Amino acid sequence: MKEHVIIIGWKPTIGKAILDELKKMNVKDVVVISSYKSNELVIREIDIKNYIEKSDPEEDLEKVKVKKASSIIILGDEKWARSLGINDIDLWIFRIIGTLNRLLKESEKKPWIVSEIYDRKNEQIAIDLGADEVIGVNTFGYELLAQSASKYGLSNIYKDLLTTESQDHEIYFDKIDPSFFNGSKKILYAKLLTKMKQNGLLTRRVPLGILRNQKTDIKGSKSIKHILTPEDDFEIIPYDKLIVLATNKRSD
Repeated sequence: MKEHVIIIGWKPTIGKAILDELKKMNVKDVVVISSYKSNELVIREIDIKNYIEKSDPEEDLEKVKVKKASSIIILGDEKWARSLGINDIDLWIFRIIGTLNRLLKESEKKPWIVSEIYDRKNEQIAIDLGADEVIGVNTFGYELLAQSASKYGLSNIYKDLLTTESQDHEIYFDKIDPSFFNGSKKILYAKLLTKMKQNGLLTRRVPLGILRNQKTDIKGSKSIKHILTPEDDFEIIPYDKLIVLATNKRSD
């Protein structure tokens, strides 16, 4: 077994969602190590070939060839932590990261370690201990935990985009210049971008998609729809807005 993903710790509903996300990304070999017994319903319900009931963390990880794994996901397993008399789940997570760090110390190619964290104040501690990415799942969601196991550094990009900590770039909803429509009610997305480029409007902007307000019922109630990376022939209407990534130091 090599280039597999190891999930350490388990949460019944959330763990299944992560497995589903990994499956979408065509990750074939996944190993789960947790405190649940293999005959318990929460384990029997999932489609997993390689399941290990935890005994000794170091032995378990050696058994699943941790040094040959591509990625490791750590989930805060409350049941496992309680069995060790640990009430602070982040403390249990720190222990697991420390164990991994010892096992992988001499490895030429270290697996990418993505860890859940409960208290955001503990993120830097987890990184200092050896985690490559730390995700506060209450903020970013469990799907991101799975995606970060194959798209290294993804969570850091999300953090820069979705928090105020980054002072370099932000996402904006820009109104579209009415003159680009030339009196028409529609313009193709590719033509819009060409006009914006000709007018020097893409120098400090990266177009991401379109924000559209649309009626959802006969009473005229509205909902907002985000169309990311639309096709070149997607039709833009005057009330649409362009979703752009741009420096927050822009002058306009």
